[in-house]
Amino acid sequence: WKDPEVLALAHRVFVYADPLLKGAKGLGVRLKVTLKNGSVLEKEEKFQKGNIHNPLTSAELTDKFRGLAASVFSPERTEKVISAVRRLDELQDIGQLTSLLAPEK
Repeated sequence: WKDPEVLALAHRVFVYADPLLKGAKGLGVRLKVTLKNGSVLEKEEKFQKGNIHNPLTSAELTDKFRGLAASVFSPERTEKVISAVRRLDELQDIGQLTSLLAPEK
C-alpha cells in the first residue's frame, strides 16, 4: 500500500452501509464508479460470490482451493487432492483422500 497510484485511488473511494440493500444478512454490495469523463458505472450483487444464491463455478472453486492450498501443499499434492475429490464417489476408502490431507514431510 505504498504505491502512489493505489493510494491516490484509495483516497477517492468511499464506503458506507446501505440499509436498503437486501441480501445475505447485509452482505450484498452496490458499487457505483464515476469516471473522470462523468459517466457512471453501477453494479449490484445481492449475494457475495460463493453464497448459495451466487455459487462459485467448479473452476472458481478449484482455483480458490489451489490458492489456499499453496501455502501448505506442493503443487503436486494439491493436484492429487483435487483429483481425489473429483473421484470421491469412486474411492474404495476415504483414507485415500484423508491421507493426502496430512502434512507433507
